[in-house]
Amino acid sequence: MIRIAQVLFVIFLTFGGSAWAQNAVQADRDHYEDCMVLAQSHPKDALENAKVWLRVGGGFAARHCGLAALVTLKLYDEAAQGFERLGQEFKGNDAVKTSLFIQSARAWLGANKPELARQNADAALTIEPENAEALLNRAKALSLLGKFWDAADDFTRVLYHNPASTDILILRGLAYRQMGAGELALEDFRRALSLDPANTDVQTYLDDQK
Repeated sequence: MIRIAQVLFVIFLTFGGSAWAQNAVQADRDHYEDCMVLAQSHPKDALENAKVWLRVGGGFAARHCGLAALVTLKLYDEAAQGFERLGQEFKGNDAVKTSLFIQSARAWLGANKPELARQNADAALTIEPENAEALLNRAKALSLLGKFWDAADDFTRVLYHNPASTDILILRGLAYRQMGAGELALEDFRRALSLDPANTDVQTYLDDQK
């Protein structure tokens, strides 16, 4: 995940280079990093932390940490909506904006709402057309929507960035299988098995496909 605190650091510095300002930057960055760690290990505590921080001016960083806690708590709908709003509101660093839409897409997938996931992946790809993570999330959404050829095309684009990914080969193979392209599915499963011979899931898919 992109470290949003790095962007906050730049934003704070625009207000001046005094020692006070630099101390404030470091304090907020430390608060954000601590909150994000807490979001993984103790999400309820992180959510409360983020709410308090937001009330005293935590702004974007506090909101983002709270949303990360919601994901850990599997409250995917609320998290997805929040990430999407942040993506729409954020002005500045394109990489951060892209990341927010990707996080929204991932949360919508967790909520089993693939069309909303696809829309947010599309928003990310509008900014960064070859972002592998956005392509992967869109491919997963398209698979859930039954658009297997489109999904396979996106998985292929992801493989261009990471050709040795066993997981992506399996996902593309499953998409090919769903559309009846058995030979293409076999080719992907065999390639995946050659990369990871101990992967029992790949062997199962291969045996089922034969």
